[in-house]
Amino acid sequence: RWQDYSSAHNALIKFRNHGIPTLAGEQTTTTTTTTTTDYYSNDSIFAPDATLIGVDGNTIILQGGHKILKVYQTLSMLRKASMVGSWMVQSVKSNWLRRTCTIRWIATNNPPPTPTLEGMDRFTLNEDGEVETMEMLELSFGGNAITDSELIKSIVMVMEKSDGVMPGADI
Repeated sequence: RWQDYSSAHNALIKFRNHGIPTLAGEQTTTTTTTTTTDYYSNDSIFAPDATLIGVDGNTIILQGGHKILKVYQTLSMLRKASMVGSWMVQSVKSNWLRRTCTIRWIATNNPPPTPTLEGMDRFTLNEDGEVETMEMLELSFGGNAITDSELIKSIVMVMEKSDGVMPGADI
């Protein structure tokens, strides 16, 4: 039982401290006098067969760790390119028995009164500490709940095919 707890705890701490910032596009390296440690390589956050599940709890938005990572990288690039947006974690809750990390977040685009995008996502880690499932639990824009997983899937498909450039985006 201790090994189960220790393994899950270490994976969740690593994801919380380094995986979340990596997905947000922040650098997560530590440099000592002799080495620099990258906590995640580009492909090690998500398992190869990872699944992104929509807010309805059933719709598979995207399948494949590399594809999911690419969508996160595109979001990060767009946010940084606009130089006015920010993404902040509001709360993080972990469950070591289920190997889950649930994150409540908010994305803003300054200056106000631009609407905010808010959400809550649950990441389930496998035995290797990789995300095997990412579930969108809540998503809202300007205070209005987005409950249509097929709409979200359509937007993600455009992002996936864009190679980092969104049609009509001011970059």
